[in-house]
Amino acid sequence: MFRALIGDLFESQAQTLMNTVNCVGVMGKGVAAAFKQRFPAMFEDYECRCERHAVRLSEPYLYRDA
Repeated sequence: MFRALIGDLFESQAQTLMNTVNCVGVMGKGVAAAFKQRFPAMFEDYECRCERHAVRLSEPYLYRDA
């Protein structure tokens, strides 16, 4: 079942937040840009992984914020 919710993703009490990304290390617009701004350490990790070709199409990129 699918249920649409309207609200602020970043105010969620969910354990995990999901963001769609590309494989080239750019988060320039939309939700991705908001993630980049709110979680700069996550973006740095993502950018480094992209440089090493460790982010692959259709595979989850996981980042844990300590």
